[in-house]
Amino acid sequence: AEADIAARRGKLHRYKDLLRERSVALKIARERTTSARQQYEGLLQQRQMLLEVKQFLAVSEAEMVRRWAAAKASSLVIATVIAVALLALVSYTLGQGLIRPVWQATCTIRTVSAKDTNEGLQQWVLKRHDILLSQPVLAETINQLAQRGDRPFETTAALKDYLATALKVTTPDGSHLHLALADTHRDGSVMILECLSRAFVGYQMSQDRAAGRPGTSTRVVDVAARQPNPIQDYRLPAAGAMFGAGLLLALLGAVVLRWWFARAEGVMAAAAPPALKELEDPNHWPAARAVPPKHGSPVDGPDLENLDI
Repeated sequence: AEADIAARRGKLHRYKDLLRERSVALKIARERTTSARQQYEGLLQQRQMLLEVKQFLAVSEAEMVRRWAAAKASSLVIATVIAVALLALVSYTLGQGLIRPVWQATCTIRTVSAKDTNEGLQQWVLKRHDILLSQPVLAETINQLAQRGDRPFETTAALKDYLATALKVTTPDGSHLHLALADTHRDGSVMILECLSRAFVGYQMSQDRAAGRPGTSTRVVDVAARQPNPIQDYRLPAAGAMFGAGLLLALLGAVVLRWWFARAEGVMAAAAPPALKELEDPNHWPAARAVPPKHGSPVDGPDLENLDI
């Protein structure tokens, strides 16, 4: 009986030592768990601080962008007005320089009437038109132009081709020739028409004398003069077309730039750091009490369940 009591006493001492070791292990494990939880809570506090800093920076950036946008909008409006004004000025200047209006010079000549020559009105006009384009009249016209220091035509053929399209001959009563010369040169048409009318008068007077018509007096009634306004002027329409084309190109460029900036902004937003997304995702940061112990963290110590008591 004493041996059994001694054996049981030895087991109790051994169990006591095991319980003491288990108590120390539990204390160490509790300290480790407390330290890990404190560290995790510290991480949560740092995360919260980072989120608050990020929010503050986002609000500050939004305010800065708002102020910048207001100032930028004013500058953009002023720049747009200036650009449109410059575009209109350039378009107007190009229209005035590249497009030439058509000016018309007119003069009236009194000559032998259709009644005196026994000709029909249309036939009379056509005959006078042929005289105006005849070789002697054209040669004298070129000669008078040369005397004034201007020689726009080298030959009578060149002058005839020019007058065939630019000169218009009409008559109001069968005794007066109304000459109208259209040209893109502002004052050149006046000089050409003046020399042509004088050459015609000289030629017609010689013909009248040869035909024995001394009583007929061919003379210039209204000297050559340019009309105050051009008969054809496409300068403003051309300037408007250039202005519209410039605006269209500018708008197209703005659309392309806007699309490119939007695309670049989308690429930059898609390229956000993954760590920042994890920082903002609450699923990656559970509460400290909900953190499960790590694998292998249970207290290592003697197995009290398999003790043989």
